[in-house]
Amino acid sequence: MPSVTIAFVRAMARAVGATLREDGALLRDGVVVRRFSESDGRISDAEFFDFTQWVRNSQPDDLALVKAYADTIQADDLGVLGLAFKTAPTLRASLERIERYFRILTDTAVYCLDESGDPAVFQIEARTAPHPVLDLRNECALAVLCATCATSSAESWRSSTSRSATPAATTRRAIRRSSAARCISGPSAMPSP
Repeated sequence: MPSVTIAFVRAMARAVGATLREDGALLRDGVVVRRFSESDGRISDAEFFDFTQWVRNSQPDDLALVKAYADTIQADDLGVLGLAFKTAPTLRASLERIERYFRILTDTAVYCLDESGDPAVFQIEARTAPHPVLDLRNECALAVLCATCATSSAESWRSSTSRSATPAATTRRAIRRSSAARCISGPSAMPSP
């Protein structure tokens, strides 16, 4: 069964002002609003998607949620992944490490660096059944990636295109304009290893 690391739940909870306790209880304003049945620091994809839908319902502005999520997670919060990203010698090496490490963190998606075109594209491929929050999950993940690239990489890169499948075109345009959520695309001008 596909699963997700509880670290993403913790970060999403912080983004909306909630707290996830070690016992799996999620608190908002001091009240337990749900409980997670984690096993070895992971929850099922269904439980993660239900939680993400709950978050979306409590924060209906997707752009604000993507920004808050990206602002919440720092490279150091990502443990080994954050360290691998920060210590890689090039942006390409960082993205290649992300491809590999995310296979450990979740089996609900595969991160791919596609260098067949110019510019190169970093994208997420879903590995789960369709769900209404997949696009939001992907936009949050890419926002964190781009924010981490911006703060950790000394190399020049840019975010060039948006492939957001968010239903509202105005939201897609807003995401493209948002400096904090300048994700939804990949780096260009990748130096050779």
